[in-house]
Amino acid sequence: MPLSRKNDLKQFAAARLVHLYETHDYGQIYDILCTRSPGFRNVDREKFGREYLAVRLALACHAWAVACRQNVLLDEDLQKIFLQTVLATFQSEKVKDLAASFGEYACLPAETEDELAVLAILERCFDKLSAPKRQKTAKEECVDPAFQILVEATEGLRASLENEFDAYLIEWSRQDGISF
Repeated sequence: MPLSRKNDLKQFAAARLVHLYETHDYGQIYDILCTRSPGFRNVDREKFGREYLAVRLALACHAWAVACRQNVLLDEDLQKIFLQTVLATFQSEKVKDLAASFGEYACLPAETEDELAVLAILERCFDKLSAPKRQKTAKEECVDPAFQILVEATEGLRASLENEFDAYLIEWSRQDGISF
């Protein structure tokens, strides 16, 4: 594969990563979760922000790998471009906690089915935050509203990333008549 084609993928991955960092409004998400789930109020706001950013980064890496596989882009170097782009942002000592959380979340999808990646990652995240995943009512036990909201929002993010990456890879493969 020509180096310029690989550089196109790297530039796309870098732009998507910048977007993920810029659109990280964990404060608003945290406020919604606290409103819907009284048990979530015990979670530290800053720790939630760091953990949820790590979740988003891990899911983006997973979505990139899924899109590569779906487009029969089997070159492991290409499948790891997004991961390498994320890892390059962890060079500073200031982000060592984020890097550690990311590493923990990034390996979880490999241990589960693609469809369960969001659930596996968020279960680990809620465990680390000591946040409730289940809520007991007078009549039954059910999924905690904060957990349900975050699963739905994060699943939406995962699907959006996969669709975006998929669309880019399809267009990328059509250039110069390349097919996989």
